[in-house]
Amino acid sequence: MFRIGEFSKIAHVTIRLLRYYDEIGLFVPTTVDPDSGYRYYTIEQLPRLNRILVMRDIGLSLEQIKDFLNSDVSAEEIRGMLRFRQAQLQQQIRDDVINLKQVEMRLQQIELGNQLRNFDVVLKEVPGQPILSYRATYATYEDYYADFNTFYEEGQHRNSLGHFLTILHTPEQHDAPGDVEMGWYVSGSRQSITVADTEFVRRDLPDHEQMATIIRYRDVNVGLCLNAVGYWIAVNNADITGPFREVYHRFDPADVTRTIVEFQVPVNLTHS
Repeated sequence: MFRIGEFSKIAHVTIRLLRYYDEIGLFVPTTVDPDSGYRYYTIEQLPRLNRILVMRDIGLSLEQIKDFLNSDVSAEEIRGMLRFRQAQLQQQIRDDVINLKQVEMRLQQIELGNQLRNFDVVLKEVPGQPILSYRATYATYEDYYADFNTFYEEGQHRNSLGHFLTILHTPEQHDAPGDVEMGWYVSGSRQSITVADTEFVRRDLPDHEQMATIIRYRDVNVGLCLNAVGYWIAVNNADITGPFREVYHRFDPADVTRTIVEFQVPVNLTHS
């Protein structure tokens, strides 16, 4: 048998936790010396403690753990619970990464927000052009970025394709991308192309006599660029007349400082 300190090291838990589990009757020592009060544990108790720790780590309450232990949960059921918890944690990590990027973006917006008037927003005419595109509604940014990266990477190897672009058809910002069209500018008469088992179909983008545009480069974030366009639109008393576009002159997911993207917002200047 092992004294509580020895058993805590073997089980890789604290003495405090073992004492607490004893007090609530969840995991009690094999024997307790009546004179010294020392708690003693056996190695045969280790599997039960490990089950308790597993169920604690997947978020079960102490009462739920007691119920599971009394019902003699199988090893396969525990593995299933662990796989479920693993998937939850992986999703949480992905969500945390997205949240971190949002925080970084907002921080840059605060630090540079008073410089919006200095950003180079250009009003220009963008003639109608044919594109090969695929349009879908995305419920999560994870799904959107997965398609975006796949399409962009595979399209890089197609010599007949021009710059990659996205058109954001959802009129307002949501917690998900929503209705997005992705594709490439194309020349010639090609009517469709299949990329990553997805068909991209030709359509003609309309002429826009007035587009408020800004180039994002180095580490300037998307939010700040859009803030600058919004500032320009407000100062110039312009109206937004269509969906935003993003034209990728260069995209490097491994190094954001190498990415060059042009944001295009169709507008109408209402003042004379």
